[in-house]
Amino acid sequence: MLKTEHCPFRSKVRSATRAFAAAMLFISGSAVSASISPAKAADSRSCVIEASNGENEVQEDGVWQTAAAGDVLNVNARLRTGPNGRIYIVCSDKVTVTLGADTEIGFEKLVAVTQTESAVARLARGIAGFIVPLLGEARFEVRTPEAVASVRSTEWTVDASDAGTSVFVREGSVSVTAAAGGAEPVLLSEGDGVDVTAATGTGPVRQWSANRIEAMNGRLGFDWQ
Repeated sequence: MLKTEHCPFRSKVRSATRAFAAAMLFISGSAVSASISPAKAADSRSCVIEASNGENEVQEDGVWQTAAAGDVLNVNARLRTGPNGRIYIVCSDKVTVTLGADTEIGFEKLVAVTQTESAVARLARGIAGFIVPLLGEARFEVRTPEAVASVRSTEWTVDASDAGTSVFVREGSVSVTAAAGGAEPVLLSEGDGVDVTAATGTGPVRQWSANRIEAMNGRLGFDWQ
């Protein structure tokens, strides 16, 4: 079971913050950090936890706390899900991130950056599904210990485990590079998947079977089912 540090006062503040953030998202379609200048606010990405099922946590100011629907993610948000947990994140520019069970991920450039800057997510373990609309010249990168998956516009999943990293593309295309370097990146198209390990680098690109795709979708839930 995940252990969480609780503070009654912090919980009251978080509840009030969630209610205010939800109202602002409903009215304007975005929630913007106070640190963003008015000139940048209109072009900045903001993200909120739309749904949180099971036991999940979000890190705030270095402290892990219970993650709940309505939580607005901070600039360097980090999240982790429990054995039966799932999280669904929605951003103001229609980027969505779905986290399956036993997943830990950190975002270095997801929120509070302009939409012309590239976003970076670091998947430490578990499975995550990403839906990214056209970002122009900006890219969206997902990094694991074994691989870097980079896109401009697509729908894809990344699965990181002790055995390595697996990347699958549901729509669009994804460039996958072994983190160790030394090899050319491989390009995945719709229905393609690739397995990457620290020892062998990127494996062959293959069309995934219906059974493997169904199993992946079941682990993610939400809009991936």
